[in-house]
Amino acid sequence: MKLINVLIFTIVIFFGIASFLKLSLMESFIFGLTIILLIQGMLACLAMLYSFLKPENLQEVLPPRILYGGGYFRYSLIVPAKNEEAVIRDTIKAMAKINYPKHLYEVLVVVRNDDLGTIKAVEKEISSLAFAMTDRQEAMTDKVNIRLVKIDGVIANKAYSLNMGWRCAQGDIIAVFDAEDEPHPDILKSVDEIFLQKKVDIVQAGVQLINVSSNWFSCLNCLEYYFWFKSILPFMSKLGATPLGGNTVFFKRKVLVKIRGWDENCLTEDADIGIRASAAGFKTSMIYVEEMATLEEAPADEWQFIRQRTRWDQGYLQIILKGDWLKLGNLKHQFLSFYLLIQPIIHQFSILGMLSIPLISLGLKVPLWLAMFSWLPFYFLLIQFGLYFIGLADLKKYYRLTFSPLLFIYLFIFFVPYQLILAFSSLRAGFRLFLGVFNWEKTEHFNIHRTVVTQ
Repeated sequence: MKLINVLIFTIVIFFGIASFLKLSLMESFIFGLTIILLIQGMLACLAMLYSFLKPENLQEVLPPRILYGGGYFRYSLIVPAKNEEAVIRDTIKAMAKINYPKHLYEVLVVVRNDDLGTIKAVEKEISSLAFAMTDRQEAMTDKVNIRLVKIDGVIANKAYSLNMGWRCAQGDIIAVFDAEDEPHPDILKSVDEIFLQKKVDIVQAGVQLINVSSNWFSCLNCLEYYFWFKSILPFMSKLGATPLGGNTVFFKRKVLVKIRGWDENCLTEDADIGIRASAAGFKTSMIYVEEMATLEEAPADEWQFIRQRTRWDQGYLQIILKGDWLKLGNLKHQFLSFYLLIQPIIHQFSILGMLSIPLISLGLKVPLWLAMFSWLPFYFLLIQFGLYFIGLADLKKYYRLTFSPLLFIYLFIFFVPYQLILAFSSLRAGFRLFLGVFNWEKTEHFNIHRTVVTQ
């Protein structure tokens, strides 16, 4: 109710200003939209720059210094997998190489009974690892516990798999990884230190797409992840709003018990559980350093990308309609959570507006000051362009990527088409929500991130 009152008050103030300036209906529209785009541009640039503005900002998200050496908590790493026979074996190998006492973490690969291809691949890799360890005559304490958890049921989505998985888990900390993930070997040691030093309930670590040149949109997709995990989420977390990412997130068992796990009806179960955990009073900490980010791949083609973004946007709309964000502690947290949930949907429309509103004002007879004012949001768009170029250079540096310098030009050329495809995904999400279509549209994985050329 407080948030609604604030919105009503803002609208009244706006119409009062428009009346004072004696603006026509069209001029009022341009003036109001320019103000919205200006605020959006300022916030977007501030969020993208947050971790770079001060050394202490970046220090906040760096992994802590190892004081206890790792090995305090016991971890259960849940890996939901559906039709992932192409990638799951490499993921299990990566999980087995994590540099943490083997008897203190387990890997639960959750697969539906009818997914025979993935089941076969998982069983084959588990047998292969067991044979290799037996051949080296390693002690049982040095053997990681990797289990295949077969499930069935009417619901076939990630949230259901996670709920089935964590109820079989034995660890103190429940972690989520995706079927194509390549986690850093020291991730559990760093997370262990955070739980011990900061006394938090949830830890969100970084995730990074690295196949920057596999198709025309992958570069922009990779840069979205880079700024999202390195700067935007830490910025929002600092202000008190923390929807979680879909993987490399760690929960104390008591969190899942209290909030009863993941919502199996929500298409973005990750953001949803973050909001509900915050509303229940649990504290979240974030870590991000390039070298320790979990590596993933951008979707292989446009349709895979559209389906993925549609699912995300529709899920964010579900969360907004559910209203759990209204249970957060105060008005500021409620507003920030709402803004963060609506951000993926309005971001691309705001960018398109920054490009189109100045052109519209030039084609209409509006006061000179209003035409000049309508160009201000465009300058924030230019700042975002500059940040993307810097971000691409950072990805090349930190991940030792090899790609053509022409990619920097392609970044500029494909920026607007990328926003258009995002806008189409958002419209498709709204259409599906209106029709009551909530089936899970899965993104296929092809191990592209494990074949990226590095220097």
